[in-house]
Amino acid sequence: MRIVVSTDEAAPGLADYLRRCECIVEIVGDRTLEITLSDSSRSDRDMRFEVGAYLRVWLAMHPELEGALVPPDAAGEEESNLAL
Repeated sequence: MRIVVSTDEAAPGLADYLRRCECIVEIVGDRTLEITLSDSSRSDRDMRFEVGAYLRVWLAMHPELEGALVPPDAAGEEESNLAL
């Protein structure tokens, strides 16, 4: 699944945080991260819920930034077309 953040500078910080949460993270664009969980035996819904919780905590720690899970049907869109 993908997350888009509001600034180029936010992506590496979020990636580090998610890695500490035992996620597998790849930065795939200036503001876009591709995330998978190390335990992928759960449903997509459960994994989105977990990654969404990690994102909400990180955003609470960084209130000046914005970020959002990319809806599954929008995963191929350019990050500049995604509204935060």
